[in-house]
Amino acid sequence: GVSLRTALYACCAKSAGKSEEADADLADAKLNAQERERVQRGVQLLEAIEAGRFTKVPSPDYQMFHVVIQAAGAVGMHDVASAISRRLMASTATELRAHALVELPSPRGRVELSNGPSGAGAEECERLVRRVRKETQFEHVLSALPYAFAQDASKTDDDKCRSLAFHCEKKALALALHAAGTSRVTLPRIEVNIRMCSDCQAFYAHAATLTGRVLE
Repeated sequence: GVSLRTALYACCAKSAGKSEEADADLADAKLNAQERERVQRGVQLLEAIEAGRFTKVPSPDYQMFHVVIQAAGAVGMHDVASAISRRLMASTATELRAHALVELPSPRGRVELSNGPSGAGAEECERLVRRVRKETQFEHVLSALPYAFAQDASKTDDDKCRSLAFHCEKKALALALHAAGTSRVTLPRIEVNIRMCSDCQAFYAHAATLTGRVLE
């Protein structure tokens, strides 16, 4: 089978858009120094876990942790992948809470949005997601979920889709579109503090097609 180190190289190269090959030599040849260092830290992280020394996610190369999770899952080390994912979710909940910022017309002004089915933008988001799913070919990208959540047997596909549906980026877009109404005014720029997940990227693409707008 594929070794964990090979999977790390391949996943890191793939995340950098440089390789689809599950071959350490081919992947290594396409990585820059920073990406090679990420793989080495990934190897060190896994060695620490195997030795029982992993207690919390240090800050903050979160992309490296996602690469390690993908690699561990790819070679069947699901317990390891889930353990890292749980640590990462716990860490991001306190250290790097996802949020989006959007500047709406007066009187609302600048609004900060967080993940979850409540708070600002939740109702508008639910309506927009329902419309995009009904009127386009959009389907939620379940692989965008945290590994531990995705592997949780107690969670249904509906639970997983609902979790993705209320990401702060979607809530911000829903509020911006709602404020614009039928006018063709330029939508305000949406700022997020973390990298947009693949589900939100796909959602924005379908929403852009549906509304005839350029979204960023």
